[in-house]
Amino acid sequence: MTTLTFAEASAHSGGDLRYLPAGHGEVLDLSTCVTRSGPSPRALAAAAAFDPSSLTVHPYGADDRFRTTYAAYLGVDARQLAVTRGISEPLSVLASLLPAERSAALTPDYTGTIRRWARHLPPAPDERDCVDSRVRRLDAAMRHYAYVVFSNPNNPLGLTVPRDVLAELLSRHPRCTLVVDEAYVDYMGDRRQSAMTLPHRNLAVLASPGKPLGIAGTRTGVLWTPDDVLRERVARRLPEWPLSAYDAHVACAALQDTAWIASALEGAREDARRLEAVLVRCFGDAVVTGVPVHYRFVYDERPERLHAHLLADGIATRLLVDDEPGRVRGLRVLAPGSGELARLEASLNAFVR
Repeated sequence: MTTLTFAEASAHSGGDLRYLPAGHGEVLDLSTCVTRSGPSPRALAAAAAFDPSSLTVHPYGADDRFRTTYAAYLGVDARQLAVTRGISEPLSVLASLLPAERSAALTPDYTGTIRRWARHLPPAPDERDCVDSRVRRLDAAMRHYAYVVFSNPNNPLGLTVPRDVLAELLSRHPRCTLVVDEAYVDYMGDRRQSAMTLPHRNLAVLASPGKPLGIAGTRTGVLWTPDDVLRERVARRLPEWPLSAYDAHVACAALQDTAWIASALEGAREDARRLEAVLVRCFGDAVVTGVPVHYRFVYDERPERLHAHLLADGIATRLLVDDEPGRVRGLRVLAPGSGELARLEASLNAFVR
C-alpha cells in the first residue's frame, strides 16, 4: 500500500502527481483531463522544428498568430477574442475585476473557480446535482447577480446545460453576464453546441485548446465575448506579452491538424463509453452517466479508500473531498485507452467495499 497524505492528494490538480513518494514506479495517470493520445503528429513535428533563435527576442506577433488560428478553429470573429494563458488566467482576471458582492459561481466546479469566487451556489444538501438542478440554480443566480460563472460541460461531474437552454436564460436575464468555462466543449463532437454560437451580448466564454488537443503544457487560451467593454477591461489586465513564441508555435500547428483532432476526440468519447460501463457494473447509480465528456465521476462518501486502493495498483485518479466550499466527495476518472481499461477493471473488481 502506498503511503500518502490524502490532503496532499486532494489538493493537487489532475495530472500533478508530485505528492507520490519517490520510487512509486510507473503510474497509469487517470487523474488529468488531457486527451491521452495527444499531442498530434503535426504538433510534435512543430515542437521538434522550433527555431531556438526565436527565443532571443520578444514574441512579436505570437498572440496575433494564435488569435487568428484559434478564431478559425472556433468559427468566431478574431476581434472578439482576448488572448490569454489558458483558462486559469482569465478566471483570475475576472475574479479580481468583477464586483465580488455581485458575482457568484455555480458549484461544484473547477478548483480555480471555487477558490477565486467567494459566493458559491451549490446543490441542496444531500442532493446529487443534475442538469435540471443546475438550470434552476442558474436561473435564480442570473436573477440575483450581475455576473455568474460556471463550467459547461461541468468539471468534475460532466453535466452539460444545453445551448438552447442557455440562450433562454440569457434572454430572460439581460442584465446578468454569464461567464462560461468551455474547457471540455470540444469533447461533445459538435462545436455548434458551444455558447460562442449564441448572439447574446451578456455572455463571455473561456476556451483553450490545451486539454482537447493534448497540449496542456502550452498555456494558450482566449476569452471570447461580443461585449467590447468587458473584453477591453480584461485585456488591460493581461500582460504585454500574453503568449510565448514556443507556446503559440506549437498550439497553432496543433489547431491545424484537423483530421487528428476529429479522430482523437471520437476515440476519447468511445473510451469514455467503455469506462462508464465498467464503473456502472462496479458502483451502480453512484456514477454520473450519459455525459458528453472523456471522464466520469463516481460519488463516494469515503473516496480516500478507493483512491488509495487504485494508487496501490499504480492507477492515479482525481480525489475530491469536501474540505472546502464548492467541493463534492468522490473520484473523477479519465477514460483509459482500450488497452488500459482491463488494468483498471481488475483493480476495481478487487476493491473491498
